[in-house]
Amino acid sequence: MVRGFVVVFVLVGTLLAQTTVKVGSARPTSDLFAASKAARADGRFRMLLRQFRAYEPTLPERHEAGLRPACADHQGHTGIPAGHWVWVRPFWFVFRDGPDEPSPNRQWGPEQACGAPDTLEAADRATAWASRLPDEGQQWLLLEYATPLRMAKLCVHESFQPGALAAVAVLTPQGEELELWRNDTPKSPEEASRVLQLDVPVGFVVERVLLRFACERVPGWNEIDAVGIVDVQGVTHWAAAAAASSTYADALEAAVVPIGPVAPGAAVEPAEVPVAGAEDEARPARPLPRLVVEVGLPAEPPLAPPTLEQFEQMQKRIVELEAQVRALEARLRRFGGSMPSPR
Repeated sequence: MVRGFVVVFVLVGTLLAQTTVKVGSARPTSDLFAASKAARADGRFRMLLRQFRAYEPTLPERHEAGLRPACADHQGHTGIPAGHWVWVRPFWFVFRDGPDEPSPNRQWGPEQACGAPDTLEAADRATAWASRLPDEGQQWLLLEYATPLRMAKLCVHESFQPGALAAVAVLTPQGEELELWRNDTPKSPEEASRVLQLDVPVGFVVERVLLRFACERVPGWNEIDAVGIVDVQGVTHWAAAAAASSTYADALEAAVVPIGPVAPGAAVEPAEVPVAGAEDEARPARPLPRLVVEVGLPAEPPLAPPTLEQFEQMQKRIVELEAQVRALEARLRRFGGSMPSPR
């Protein structure tokens, strides 16, 4: 077996790993996320916050369990956020937005990182996501895309105080976090804003991307305007939904509104919230140019396309492993009478 395929299996760690990259896929891209698609129910549920495998023998193949508060533990899975629980065997999906709930649209909310870039200058603008407070330590931004994409490049538009990005991960079809890139020494660059471009030569199929920030390393609010996925055809796709560890929008709603940079430890006083008006309307119709910084993954030998024989061996092995999983699940269901189901 070629080294490239060994690397892919180790990275993804699932039966439905991205093993058919660059050789044509026996499984359509959308099928990798078939369970996620079924859980979403044609858009009734949106912004997937958490997905995990569970054992629920008494539940049907699909079940909507309703809105639940944050859960400390469920079958060994900890720190589950509040949300709408949907069961599609063998996974629980926890969504932020449920039926008939409008998607949020707040100043400095994570949703401001959705869509194409619209922050027109390197400045603190409500059209980009910002954390609740500046220099607030470890923060994250989760982006969701309308359809699964085979990713070739990630473009992160850092519109204000760039440089705090510390790691980039994707979420696999099984809900597992897979880190693709890490920066152990985040620091402020010379540029006031930039577009960080990260090449992803393996070409993972993804529908969610997770960005992690070390905000304490770069003073001020570290704002993100947009995050684009460039697919293998060179087409850029923008996030359709987003969630974050915190947001300045919550500070606005709580009437704790620090305007401008605040020194760590300084007192925060309520203040008036600036409202977009004539000044915003007078901005140019197109974003101003930003520095584009290309960042590669750690040096690895290129993944050579497999031979036909190697590809057939891989496909055969996938079928064998899937059959083993089905057999194990069937055995578990036979002994499921004593297992409690969630209330």
